[in-house]
Amino acid sequence: MALGVETIQRLEGSYHLLRDPGRERPLRLELEVRIPLSAAQVFDPKALLSGTIHAEGAAEAAAITGTLSLRRAPDPRLVYDLRFLADDGRERRLHAELELDLARPLDSVTSLVARVYDEEGEIARAVLGAGLGAGLRTILSGLRVR
Repeated sequence: MALGVETIQRLEGSYHLLRDPGRERPLRLELEVRIPLSAAQVFDPKALLSGTIHAEGAAEAAAITGTLSLRRAPDPRLVYDLRFLADDGRERRLHAELELDLARPLDSVTSLVARVYDEEGEIARAVLGAGLGAGLRTILSGLRVR
Protein backbone atom coordinates (compact mmCIF):
# COMPACT_ATOMS: atom_id res chain seq x y z
CA MET A 1 0.00 0.00 0.00
CA ALA A 2 1.40 3.43 -0.96
CA LEU A 3 1.82 6.19 1.60
CA GLY A 4 -0.96 8.75 1.54
CA VAL A 5 -3.64 10.63 3.40
CA GLU A 6 -7.34 9.79 3.70
CA THR A 7 -10.43 11.64 4.87
CA ILE A 8 -14.19 11.67 4.36
CA GLN A 9 -16.21 14.34 2.52
CA ARG A 10 -19.98 14.65 2.58
CA LEU A 11 -21.68 17.01 0.13
CA GLU A 12 -25.42 17.68 0.26
CA GLY A 13 -27.75 19.74 -1.86
CA SER A 14 -30.21 19.32 -4.67
CA TYR A 15 -30.37 18.74 -8.40
CA HIS A 16 -32.84 19.23 -11.21
CA LEU A 17 -33.15 17.61 -14.61
CA LEU A 18 -32.78 20.06 -17.49
CA ARG A 19 -36.06 18.76 -18.92
CA ASP A 20 -37.81 19.50 -15.57
CA PRO A 21 -36.03 22.55 -14.07
CA GLY A 22 -38.82 23.43 -11.63
CA ARG A 23 -38.48 20.21 -9.62
CA GLU A 24 -35.57 20.15 -7.18
CA ARG A 25 -34.61 16.73 -5.82
CA PRO A 26 -32.26 15.91 -2.94
CA LEU A 27 -28.70 14.88 -3.71
CA ARG A 28 -26.00 13.63 -1.35
CA LEU A 29 -22.44 12.46 -1.99
CA GLU A 30 -20.52 10.51 0.65
CA LEU A 31 -16.92 10.33 -0.50
CA GLU A 32 -13.70 8.82 0.77
CA VAL A 33 -10.85 11.07 -0.32
CA ARG A 34 -7.45 9.40 -0.76
CA ILE A 35 -4.42 11.56 -1.50
CA PRO A 36 -1.36 9.51 -2.44
CA LEU A 37 1.91 11.09 -1.33
CA SER A 38 4.32 11.01 -4.24
CA ALA A 39 6.61 13.25 -6.24
CA ALA A 40 4.03 13.30 -9.07
CA GLN A 41 1.56 15.05 -6.73
CA VAL A 42 3.80 18.14 -6.77
CA PHE A 43 3.20 18.62 -10.48
CA ASP A 44 -0.33 17.20 -10.78
CA PRO A 45 -2.13 17.35 -7.39
CA LYS A 46 -4.95 14.81 -7.49
CA ALA A 47 -7.05 12.93 -4.94
CA LEU A 48 -8.85 9.66 -5.64
CA LEU A 49 -12.54 9.66 -4.70
CA SER A 50 -14.86 6.73 -4.05
CA GLY A 51 -18.14 6.44 -2.24
CA THR A 52 -21.88 6.64 -2.72
CA ILE A 53 -24.26 8.98 -4.51
CA HIS A 54 -27.86 9.36 -3.36
CA ALA A 55 -29.83 11.18 -6.08
CA GLU A 56 -33.58 10.87 -5.59
CA GLY A 57 -35.19 9.29 -8.64
CA ALA A 58 -31.93 8.67 -10.47
CA ALA A 59 -29.30 6.88 -8.39
CA GLU A 60 -30.29 5.52 -4.99
CA ALA A 61 -27.10 4.54 -3.14
CA ALA A 62 -25.02 4.00 -6.29
CA ALA A 63 -21.25 3.57 -6.18
CA ILE A 64 -19.35 6.62 -7.43
CA THR A 65 -15.64 7.00 -8.25
CA GLY A 66 -13.40 9.67 -9.68
CA THR A 67 -10.85 12.34 -8.93
CA LEU A 68 -10.51 15.72 -7.28
CA SER A 69 -7.77 17.78 -8.93
CA LEU A 70 -6.22 21.14 -8.21
CA ARG A 71 -5.75 23.32 -11.26
CA ARG A 72 -3.36 26.15 -10.69
CA ALA A 73 -2.74 29.41 -12.51
CA PRO A 74 -4.15 31.44 -14.05
CA ASP A 75 -7.45 30.69 -12.26
CA PRO A 76 -6.92 28.23 -9.39
CA ARG A 77 -9.79 25.79 -8.97
CA LEU A 78 -10.77 22.42 -7.57
CA VAL A 79 -12.10 20.05 -10.24
CA TYR A 80 -14.39 17.13 -9.35
CA ASP A 81 -14.75 14.47 -12.06
CA LEU A 82 -16.90 11.50 -10.96
CA ARG A 83 -18.66 8.58 -12.65
CA PHE A 84 -21.51 6.36 -11.50
CA LEU A 85 -24.14 3.97 -12.83
CA ALA A 86 -27.64 5.37 -12.55
CA ASP A 87 -30.58 3.20 -11.58
CA ASP A 88 -31.37 2.71 -15.29
CA GLY A 89 -27.96 1.01 -15.72
CA ARG A 90 -26.46 3.81 -17.81
CA GLU A 91 -23.21 5.57 -16.89
CA ARG A 92 -23.37 9.19 -15.77
CA ARG A 93 -20.60 11.72 -15.22
CA LEU A 94 -20.75 14.42 -12.55
CA HIS A 95 -18.36 17.32 -13.17
CA ALA A 96 -17.83 20.45 -11.10
CA GLU A 97 -15.21 23.19 -10.93
CA LEU A 98 -14.79 25.44 -7.92
CA GLU A 99 -12.79 28.68 -8.14
CA LEU A 100 -10.50 29.38 -5.20
CA ASP A 101 -9.53 32.72 -3.68
CA LEU A 102 -5.93 32.03 -2.70
CA ALA A 103 -6.02 34.82 -0.10
CA ARG A 104 -8.91 33.05 1.73
CA PRO A 105 -9.19 29.53 0.27
CA LEU A 106 -11.52 28.03 2.91
CA ASP A 107 -13.76 31.08 3.16
CA SER A 108 -14.11 31.42 -0.62
CA VAL A 109 -15.68 27.97 -0.92
CA THR A 110 -19.42 28.30 -0.30
CA SER A 111 -21.17 26.08 -2.82
CA LEU A 112 -20.34 23.72 -5.62
CA VAL A 113 -22.29 23.84 -8.89
CA ALA A 114 -22.14 20.50 -10.69
CA ARG A 115 -23.31 19.27 -14.06
CA VAL A 116 -24.41 15.71 -14.78
CA TYR A 117 -23.89 14.17 -18.22
CA ASP A 118 -24.94 11.00 -20.01
CA GLU A 119 -23.59 9.83 -23.38
CA GLU A 120 -25.71 12.42 -25.20
CA GLY A 121 -24.73 15.48 -23.17
CA GLU A 122 -25.74 17.46 -20.10
CA ILE A 123 -28.91 16.20 -18.42
CA ALA A 124 -28.94 17.80 -14.95
CA ARG A 125 -27.47 20.50 -12.71
CA ALA A 126 -26.82 20.38 -9.00
CA VAL A 127 -25.87 22.73 -6.20
CA LEU A 128 -23.99 21.06 -3.37
CA GLY A 129 -22.45 21.91 -0.05
CA ALA A 130 -23.57 25.35 1.05
CA GLY A 131 -20.98 26.04 3.72
CA LEU A 132 -18.35 23.93 1.97
CA GLY A 133 -15.59 25.98 3.60
CA ALA A 134 -16.61 24.63 7.01
CA GLY A 135 -16.78 21.18 5.44
CA LEU A 136 -13.25 21.54 4.13
CA ARG A 137 -12.09 22.50 7.63
CA THR A 138 -13.73 19.28 8.87
CA ILE A 139 -12.02 17.30 6.11
CA LEU A 140 -8.63 18.77 6.99
CA SER A 141 -9.12 18.04 10.68
CA GLY A 142 -10.09 14.43 9.83
CA LEU A 143 -7.03 13.64 7.70
CA ARG A 144 -5.23 10.43 8.63
CA VAL A 145 -1.99 9.08 7.24
CA ARG A 146 -2.12 5.53 5.93
